[in-house]
Amino acid sequence: MSRMEFNGTKLRDLRTDRHATLKQLADHAGCTISYISSIEKGRIKSPNITILTKLAEYFQISTDEFVVSAKEMPKEPALDMQALRDLRKMKHLSLEKAAKLSGLHPTTLSKLENGHRRTAELGTLTALAGVYNVDVADLMLQREAYVDLSALVRQSDTVIIDGREISVKDKATKERVLTALRIAAAWASEESP
Repeated sequence: MSRMEFNGTKLRDLRTDRHATLKQLADHAGCTISYISSIEKGRIKSPNITILTKLAEYFQISTDEFVVSAKEMPKEPALDMQALRDLRKMKHLSLEKAAKLSGLHPTTLSKLENGHRRTAELGTLTALAGVYNVDVADLMLQREAYVDLSALVRQSDTVIIDGREISVKDKATKERVLTALRIAAAWASEESP
């Protein structure tokens, strides 16, 4: 099994995307600003679980979204910035209006369109796809057109497997589906050369 570690970059990206300050995070988590900064910079590899839980709560995500394995594929697919810009213009939306409709800060959307940020969270892609009325895959570079199934399950109340709808509203069912995905991934990696 591969080694797991905390992803400080993910924390920093979430904080800056949502225009939160180090102080706001520290106050919410009940720790010092320097502790949060050290987590973001990777100096603290295993943050206190209570603080980690409060950080996840602040961003309304699962704590395991902060944890990555050394072999894990990036959770943030590469954006097709040209498609992103073209879709906004086709919809006759200003940068500010598109940002507002998607729940993003205009600066964040500008960085995505101009290539200063080449990746985006699945939630960001989903919001933008909704605004532009396109599929999430239309916003990704085709060479990296993959989907993080675990992230989709975590963010969904219902999943469809072989045409069968499965409610994953309760935590136990959601965890069983995630475990099945992990098992399938392990089998697939054993079979590949």
